[in-house]
Amino acid sequence: MSDQSRTEHRERVVRTVEYNMGGSAPDALNTDHIRVHLCANGGYLVEAINRAIADALEVGELREVEGSYVVASE
Repeated sequence: MSDQSRTEHRERVVRTVEYNMGGSAPDALNTDHIRVHLCANGGYLVEAINRAIADALEVGELREVEGSYVVASE
């Protein structure tokens, strides 16, 4: 996978978490919810989404909270 594709996947994961939190939605999204949004509904491969989650954690765009993910505060 190219660096550009990895970046696009990472950004998509972060946006998915951001858009599906708060209000009446959960305070954090777990891996299964992220996969449903992006793999089942968006046609992404599970392996690509797993890598994108790991990348987002590594660069500090997401934080893990009790087994789920939230967008890291700036």
